Amino acid sequence: MYSNEEKAVVTGVKAKRETAVICAMAVFGMLLIIFLSALVCKTLKKEHKPVYAYKSRPGNAALSIIAHRNGYFAEEGFVVRVFPSGPVCVEALLYGDADFAEMGDAAFLSLASRYPYVWVCAHAGGASRDRIIARNDAGIESVEDLKGKKIGIQFGTSCMAGMLKLTKARGLSLRRNKELINIKPADMVMTLKSGEIQVLCCSEPVPSKALAMTACHEVSTLEGYGSNFPMGIAVKDEYARKNPEIVKSMLRALIRAETFISNHLEQAISIQSSATGEDPDIIRSAMTYHFYHVGLAEESCQSLAVVGQFLEDEGTIDTAPAVEDIVDDRYLKELGRGMCGSIEAKQP
Repeated sequence: MYSNEEKAVVTGVKAKRETAVICAMAVFGMLLIIFLSALVCKTLKKEHKPVYAYKSRPGNAALSIIAHRNGYFAEEGFVVRVFPSGPVCVEALLYGDADFAEMGDAAFLSLASRYPYVWVCAHAGGASRDRIIARNDAGIESVEDLKGKKIGIQFGTSCMAGMLKLTKARGLSLRRNKELINIKPADMVMTLKSGEIQVLCCSEPVPSKALAMTACHEVSTLEGYGSNFPMGIAVKDEYARKNPEIVKSMLRALIRAETFISNHLEQAISIQSSATGEDPDIIRSAMTYHFYHVGLAEESCQSLAVVGQFLEDEGTIDTAPAVEDIVDDRYLKELGRGMCGSIEAKQP
């Protein structure tokens, strides 16, 4: 039997041993946590790639589709997300699901009027790519004949701005929800075909699709009424300033797509057809109404000013932002592009 003193010594030794084991385990646990945390951080940092978002629409999204399908974005280290509509691209940008998003001038102005985003390029557009198409049985041969007809058009767009400028110049005052009916582009051709509207006014490829599917004809384009209807790339200003090389990588991918279209038009049409399911002939027609050039033309900047004022007048935005505050061409300049002056639609 152990004496009380011996028991106390044994108990003390055990306690010290247990304390040492607990301390060793605690130190090991802390080291393990530090190691795993460092490993996770390293993995996340390694796996994070910039995200580019666009709506897969042949014609005006041609550069994005080609850069995506030909692997140019992947080679520059990008993840690409394709969305069903422009508004969803804007939401992806706002909620951090994308770092860059392709969008038209009206959508970008609505975004930039509320949040610190900039356009770093305008890569496609065309003053005549928005067209007025009428059914053959509607008795419409000129713009003046639109009075009293039902016209499908999407409200709050640069197309709407051009349409109102054109009709005002011709002495017409078209009423919203009377003559002008708010319809999404995806629904316009079927609505025209059914006879619910007699006219549609929209950007390519909708007019070309309408002409291929319905007994109809072109009444006019919106050329000469303040916009070349540019598509551009929006990015948060702070992100762009902190990551100039990533911005330039994105631009390089689009420039490669521009060169590909210039040199391989039929392949570019085939790629868009495969990506969107659209008929190659409709894509070919749509492309003839566009320019494809990664830059920031004076006309594109002027379009922002004209459409911005229209959106302010309509009450869509509170105040039209100054163009110089929402356009940043520094990244293009470093690639030898920048403000490239006047652009005219190139016939592919």
